[in-house]
Amino acid sequence: SPQSAEFAKYMQPYAENRRINGVRTVLHDDDRPKGMCLEKTFVDNVKLLGDMDKSFDLCMRPEEIGDGAKLAELAPKTRLVVDHCGNMPVTADKQQARDAWMAGMKAAAAHPNMFCKISGIIVTAKADAWKPQDLAANVNFCLETFGIDRCFFGGDWPVCTLTAPLADWISALKEIVKDKPLDFQKKLFHDNAVRVYKLQDK
Repeated sequence: SPQSAEFAKYMQPYAENRRINGVRTVLHDDDRPKGMCLEKTFVDNVKLLGDMDKSFDLCMRPEEIGDGAKLAELAPKTRLVVDHCGNMPVTADKQQARDAWMAGMKAAAAHPNMFCKISGIIVTAKADAWKPQDLAANVNFCLETFGIDRCFFGGDWPVCTLTAPLADWISALKEIVKDKPLDFQKKLFHDNAVRVYKLQDK
């Protein structure tokens, strides 16, 4: 993980490896303090990923997305991906938490090296009684905030199956964007992920 002083040494064998094009660290675990991604060692290592032309995925608490925005400013050459629509539960009814998430996402989107993965969201819905419309507000906010050129689909399998089969999540997202142009949908479901994660060579 980038918080380790050994990270650069660990990554060195993969520097030229075109099958490993990015790194992810889960920042919302209980043992990960707020602001960890802004500590000097962490920032330096995320910068190193940019020098290697590798991306970094931010899987973090929704109210801390603003820290991700600051990281994007400190590491402008690194592609940063906000995972899971910023982890804002679709069932959350606390306006203060939603406001913090929205502000963080807007701050993140202000940086051209930031992207948003439309994923993980179904796991926050009610497992026994949900419909695509329940996910639409969070999904549409992300799409509008980052723009279609910086958003892409993620399956989040097998975690998504805690709520529904992968096929149901795909169907739900297709339903939410069904009125969007074909080019929009192609970018969301395929093209942008290929570009951001450098999959062209595979």
